[in-house]
Amino acid sequence: MWADTGYNGMPLTRYAQVVAAITIEIVARTSPHSFQVLRRCWVIECGINWLKRNRAVATRYDKLSVRYKATVLVAAISEWLL
Repeated sequence: MWADTGYNGMPLTRYAQVVAAITIEIVARTSPHSFQVLRRCWVIECGINWLKRNRAVATRYDKLSVRYKATVLVAAISEWLL
């Protein structure tokens, strides 16, 4: 699994390895003030932006997390089918 440098830490890496048998690879920038296309970083960001095209996901109207989760699931299914 690829992760941003914000998730760099041994507790998360150890937890993912023990519970789900997932190896986390941290994708880090080499220089902080220049633009670089980083390998696989854009995948999650684009996926979240595609989901936020749905108005009910972008602005959370539901108070219950179960309903919001269902709304996100419906939005994801509609994106995958298109």
